[in-house]
Amino acid sequence: MKKKLLIAGGIIFGFLAILAILPFAFEGKLVEIIKKEANKKMKARLEFSGLNLSFIREFPKATIDLKDFSLVGTGEFKGDTLVAADEIRVAVDLKSIFGSSGYQVSHILLDQPVIKLKVLKNGKANWDIMIEDTTKKAAPETASSFKMALNQVDVKNARFEYDDQQGDMNLKMNNVELDLSGDMTQDLTNLKLKADAATMTFIMNKVPYMKNAVIQVKGEIEADLKNSKYTFHDNTCKVNAIEAAIQGWFAMPKEGYDMDIKLQTKQIGFKEILSLVPGMYTKGFEDIQTDGKVSLDAWAKGHYSDSIMPAFNVAVKVADAMFKYPSLPKSVDQINMDLVLTNPGGSTDLTVINLKKLQFRMGGNPFSLMANVKTPISNPDFLLKANGTLDLNMIKDVYPLEKGTQLNGKVVANLDFKGKMSQIEKEQYEQLNAKGTLGISNMLYKSKEYPDVLIKNMGLNFSPKYAELTGLNMKFGKSDISATGKLENFIAYALKNKTLKGSLNMNSNLLDLNELMGSSSSSKKDTSAMSAFEVPKNIDFTMSANIRKILYDKMTLENATGKLLVKDGRVDLSGVRVNAFGGTIETSGYYSTATNPKKPEISLGLNIVNASFTQTFKELDFVKKLSPIFEKTFGNYSVNFNMKGMLDDKLSPDLKTLLANGLLQSKDVQVKDVKALSALATALKDDKFKNPSIKDLKLPFKIEDGQVKTSPFDIKLGDTKINLSGITGLDQTINYAGLVTLPQGISSKLGVGINQVNFKIGGTFTNPKVSLDYKAVAKTVVTSLAKQAATQGLQKALGAKNNEEVQAKIAAMKADAKAQADKIIEAANVQAQNLVNQAKNPIAKFAAQKAADKVKQEAQKKAQSIIDDADKKAEQMQQQMK
Repeated sequence: MKKKLLIAGGIIFGFLAILAILPFAFEGKLVEIIKKEANKKMKARLEFSGLNLSFIREFPKATIDLKDFSLVGTGEFKGDTLVAADEIRVAVDLKSIFGSSGYQVSHILLDQPVIKLKVLKNGKANWDIMIEDTTKKAAPETASSFKMALNQVDVKNARFEYDDQQGDMNLKMNNVELDLSGDMTQDLTNLKLKADAATMTFIMNKVPYMKNAVIQVKGEIEADLKNSKYTFHDNTCKVNAIEAAIQGWFAMPKEGYDMDIKLQTKQIGFKEILSLVPGMYTKGFEDIQTDGKVSLDAWAKGHYSDSIMPAFNVAVKVADAMFKYPSLPKSVDQINMDLVLTNPGGSTDLTVINLKKLQFRMGGNPFSLMANVKTPISNPDFLLKANGTLDLNMIKDVYPLEKGTQLNGKVVANLDFKGKMSQIEKEQYEQLNAKGTLGISNMLYKSKEYPDVLIKNMGLNFSPKYAELTGLNMKFGKSDISATGKLENFIAYALKNKTLKGSLNMNSNLLDLNELMGSSSSSKKDTSAMSAFEVPKNIDFTMSANIRKILYDKMTLENATGKLLVKDGRVDLSGVRVNAFGGTIETSGYYSTATNPKKPEISLGLNIVNASFTQTFKELDFVKKLSPIFEKTFGNYSVNFNMKGMLDDKLSPDLKTLLANGLLQSKDVQVKDVKALSALATALKDDKFKNPSIKDLKLPFKIEDGQVKTSPFDIKLGDTKINLSGITGLDQTINYAGLVTLPQGISSKLGVGINQVNFKIGGTFTNPKVSLDYKAVAKTVVTSLAKQAATQGLQKALGAKNNEEVQAKIAAMKADAKAQADKIIEAANVQAQNLVNQAKNPIAKFAAQKAADKVKQEAQKKAQSIIDDADKKAEQMQQQMK
C-alpha cells in the first residue's frame, strides 16, 4: 500500500513538474506567433513587454498574460494609441494548444486598459486596421488556427473615449468595470452583463448633454449572435439617481441599426431629475429636500443610419417643484418645465425641440425661458424668449459653493427672438423678430483656482441685424478691459455655426497675459504652462486696441497700439507699435492655426529701434539659445527683422522650422568677458580684443535649420579691422572664421611683417577653441622680408653715376645682397622658433613645427633669389657701361 502511494505521489509530482516546466518551452513560440501574425495582418503596431504562459493558474486551461500591451496606429493615425493595457490575460483550452484544430479562447481579462476610438473629419476610423487582401484571384480558404469559444470577458478599471470629429461627438468614460458572461459559442445565447462607469461625459456639437454622470447597468440580454440582434430582459440602467429599465430590442444589420426600445422608469421624483443637472450630483446630494410632480417618457423605433433617423419621443415634465439644501437658508421653488423632443422617423430635419417652459424662482426673483427649434438642418425655425433677474448673491444661499468661492452681482435679461435662418441669410431683417437687452452689473467671481473676475457693467442690445456691446468694464485679476463694439450674424453663428462678424474697440491700462493664459513668471509655483490656442475659422473680427502695459512671459510691453484681424483661423497684426526692451518696436505679421491647431504658424516683421542688448537677453528666452553673446553685450541696437516658422504646443518657437533674416546695427557696443574673444586676444597676443568697444556695427544675419548664420561683417577696433562670419547652433556651438587686419606700418606682436592674421573660433560659447592659420602667417612673413630686401638692393644699385662708382656699387650690391640673404635666413629662423614656442598643445606644436620648416625653406629660396638677382643686375650694369 505504501509503495502504491509513493508511485501515485511520484506520478502527481511529475505531472505538476511537467505543467510547471512546459510553459518555458512554449513562451518563445507564442511571442513569435502573436507579434508576427498580428503585425502582418494589421495597419497598426502591436507591442508588449513580456509574455507569461501558465498551465496551472486555471487548469485545465492554459493562461497567456501579455504585459504592457499596446496597439498603436500608423499612417494618418501614427502615434495614436488604439488600445493599451497593463495586462491582458487570455485563457486557452489546454488540449487545443497541443492539437492541430486551432487555439480555443474561453476567457479574456483586460486590466486597466485605455481604449481610444477616433473618427477623422474625412470619415476614417482608427479601428479599421485589418489589411485587405488585394490579390486579384482569391486563394482557397484555409481553416483558421484561432477559434473563439468565449464564455467570459472581464474589464477592470478601464478608460474609454470615442472621438468622432466627423459627427462632432465625444464620449468619455472613466473607471469602467465590465463583467460579461455566457456561452458565446452558440448562435442563440443568454448573456449576463454588469457594467459600471464612475464618470461619463457626452458632448455633441459642443453641447455637453451629460457631464460626469455615474452609470450602472445590470441585466440579461438574449443574443442572436448570428443575426446580431439583442433583446433586453430583466435589466436596470441607472444614470446618477435615475433608475430605469430598457425594454425591447436592438439589431445591427449590414448597414445602420434597427431598434424598438422603450425606457420604463420606476417611481421617479424631482430629486432624480435634478441629479442629471451638471454639478448637482455631488457629495451631499442625498440630503437635498425636494418636492414636485415629475413624468419621464422615452422611446425609439425604426432604422438609424447616416441619412435616416428612427422615430423617437422624449418628454420630461416638472410641475410645482422645489429643492433646498438643509444646511442653507433659502430654496429654489416654483420650478416648472415642459420639454419634448420628437421625430416621426426619416430625416433628421424632422426633429422638433420644444422647451414649452422653464420657470423658477430664486431668492424671490422669478426667471422664465422658452425655446423651440424646427427643421434644424435645412432651415432652422427658431423661437427664444427669456425674461427675469438672476441675483448671483443668492446662489450661495441655495447651492453649496466650494470653499473660497464668492459670487455677487446681477444679470437682467429681456430677450425675444423669432425667425428663420433663411431670413438671416437673405438679410431679410425686417421679417425677423429679434430684440431685447442683456445686462450685467457688479458681478464678482472669486475662487481658489482663478484670479478674481469683476464685471462692473456690461450691456448688450439686440436687434435683427446685430448685437451691440454698449459698454464693458471689467477686471480679470490685475488686468482691466473697457470695450465697445458690435456682433453681426450672431443668430446664424449660434444655430448653424456660421461666421460671426464683429468689431471691437478696446482700451486697457494693464493686460497681464501670463495671468490670463494660466501662468505667472512671478509666482513661486507655476502649475500650468501656456499652451497654443486655436483660432476659430468661423470668426471674422476686427479689434482696435490701445493698451498702456502688457505683461507676457518675462517681457514688459508699454504703450501698445494697433489693429488685430481675426479671420479664417488666423490672427493678423497691422500697424502695431509698442515700447519694449528699452526701445520701440513696429511690427506686423500673423498667427495661424488654420492648418494645424497644435503647431501654429507665425510670420513676423519687426523694426526695433534703440533697444537694449541686456534687456533683450533677460526677457527673451529664445535669444539666450540663439544669441548667447547678448548677455555679455552692452549698449543699444536697432534691427530690421523678418521671420516665419512654427510654434510648438507650448507657444515656444520650433527653431528647426524657423526662417529669418535681418540686419542688426549699433553705433556703440561694448563686449565684456566673452570667452571666445579672450581666447582670440591670447592667441593674437593683444589684450584690446578681450573687451572691445565696437563702433558703427552692421551685422547681417539669418536663422535657418536652428542656427544663426552671420554673413561676413567688419568690426573696427581703432585702426584695427576684423572681418568675421560664422554660425551659432541651438546647443551654443560656434563655428566662426575671421581675418584681423592691422594698418600699414604697424607690426603684430606675432612677428615682423605680420599685418594680416586668419583665425577660427570653434567649440562652444562657454568653452571656445581659437586657432590661427600658421601657414598663411609664414607666407606673409617671408613675402614681407623678401620685398624689403629686394627694394633696398635695387635702390642702392641705381645710385651709381660712373664706372668706378658702378664697380663699387656692384661689389656693395653683392655684399648687401649676401647680408640681406643672411638676415632673411636669420629672421626666418627666429620667426620659426617663435611659431613653435607659441603652440600650447601637441597638436598645435606639430602644426607650428610644420609651418616653421616651411618658413625656413621659403627663406632659403628667397635668400638665394636675392643673391641671384644681385648677380643678374650686376651683369646688366657692366653691359650698360661698355
